[in-house]
Amino acid sequence: EHGVAESFKVGGLPCSPYYLTLDASSASSLPLRTLFVQEMIKCSVLIPWIALCYRHGEAELAHTAAALDQAFPVYRAALENGIEHYLVGPAIKPVFRKAN
Repeated sequence: EHGVAESFKVGGLPCSPYYLTLDASSASSLPLRTLFVQEMIKCSVLIPWIALCYRHGEAELAHTAAALDQAFPVYRAALENGIEHYLVGPAIKPVFRKAN
């Protein structure tokens, strides 16, 4: 619906889903991941990963769906116009790296 299906993927087991943010060459993109999280936080949804919980009811799912509807247009615009126009601050870095 938002035109990001080639860049934003969701997979995994039903009990342990994950999402991927991919650049134009289908490589994992931490700047796009940062942008997605940034836009979801603007809508009061913390989603560094997908964490399902029995406490998540219909209201929480509806709130998350509404946040996605606001975040994905910005995500798509960043794909089309360059992420530097939308990302506030530096992109996240991998947790495990050779040197800190």
